[in-house]
Amino acid sequence: MKKITLLCFMILASYGLNAQDTCAGAVAVTTGVTTVGQINGTDVPQPICALNGDVPITEGPAGEWYSFTPTQDGIYVVSTNLPQNDGVINSDDTRVHIYTGTCGNLTCVGGNDDVDGSNFLSEAVFGATSGTTYYIAWDNRWSGAGFDFDLSLDPNLNCDVNFPYFQDWNQTDPSGDSPLKWQACWFDENLGTGAGWTLNGANDFDGDGTDDNVINVFPQTTPPTQAPAKDAWAISPGIDMNTNNQYEITITYNAVDVNYTANESFDLVILDDQTSSAANQTVIGSYSNIAMQGTFAGPPNLFDAAISSTETFVPTSNGVYHLGIHVNSPAGGDVFFVKEIEIVEETLSTEDFEAFNFDYFVDAQNNLNLSANQAFDQIQLHNLLGQQVLNQKLSAQDERIDLNALSSGVYLAQVQINDATKTFKVIKK
Repeated sequence: MKKITLLCFMILASYGLNAQDTCAGAVAVTTGVTTVGQINGTDVPQPICALNGDVPITEGPAGEWYSFTPTQDGIYVVSTNLPQNDGVINSDDTRVHIYTGTCGNLTCVGGNDDVDGSNFLSEAVFGATSGTTYYIAWDNRWSGAGFDFDLSLDPNLNCDVNFPYFQDWNQTDPSGDSPLKWQACWFDENLGTGAGWTLNGANDFDGDGTDDNVINVFPQTTPPTQAPAKDAWAISPGIDMNTNNQYEITITYNAVDVNYTANESFDLVILDDQTSSAANQTVIGSYSNIAMQGTFAGPPNLFDAAISSTETFVPTSNGVYHLGIHVNSPAGGDVFFVKEIEIVEETLSTEDFEAFNFDYFVDAQNNLNLSANQAFDQIQLHNLLGQQVLNQKLSAQDERIDLNALSSGVYLAQVQINDATKTFKVIKK
């Protein structure tokens, strides 16, 4: 009897150790910390949802599988960026893929290789719907050693687009830091070869000694092979737009010569769905022959010399739209990056607002001076994180706004005359 009991226990223990080795045997997990003993399962994660391609055959590809069915809608974070994953007791180099679907027919919804250029642990985010099963799969692209991972709901991370909308990938954002917002809110779709858009935090673009975040598309080969043409999409979260307004969209970008001479091209596209195959698409701007402006060290550095282009879009119907950045550089280019995107909402076209003879300037005493041929009604100021820092009623044709209580930096000001609004940047020194 004891032998039979022991045998049953050994069989169950063996099953417990190997259940997570396949998608079909994925172990159900909840939020909190889960320990992965080692990566030795025969079911290798496919498709690849993170950078750096397939596990080489010479490494003996392997995987470990877990499933998660949330009871609450939200954005969830899967992270191995934990103190115990130190490279001594546990692995300090992981890669994760996150899927929906069924085993054998999986679709990527998230994934990550490295936290940044010096931290090889992983941190991936995905938007989840209550009652839907998601698969969390790990492979041995860099190591088969065990580790711990944490699964958590991030209550602060959101993908809301409020106006004025400003996404600077190098800025701290109270609604979620840039790497997490990039993964959770933006959709990157690569129709070319190799990797498409990535959030790159491993280079110093402004020469201040600290690495900066940008989103970029790398060339897919290294010399002497010519880099192939790029065909990569980055598509924003949903933006509520209506026909009574026009939308001014500004994108700041640059190119970089690393292994080749950059010769980059891209389109700005408004889509009615977060996919390159959206039924309705409007190209609002096309740019080509983009060369590297500035240098890493400067002067001017790559941020100061970056190019800013502005386009205007007026929707033909009310609804949710998406901004697409479609990089379509010809063969032979190098790196293309985007530093920031700004979208402002205007209730009247710029040409119509100019009928008010509107003018403004910031004087040496940090007063914002406004003038027009009709009385102003209101002014609002937002910082570059989208936070409102001033909301003031106005009543005269000439107004002076004291900015001395604000921190030094760039702000987006929005003034209103009658039912018309105008948004513009001001600098407080």
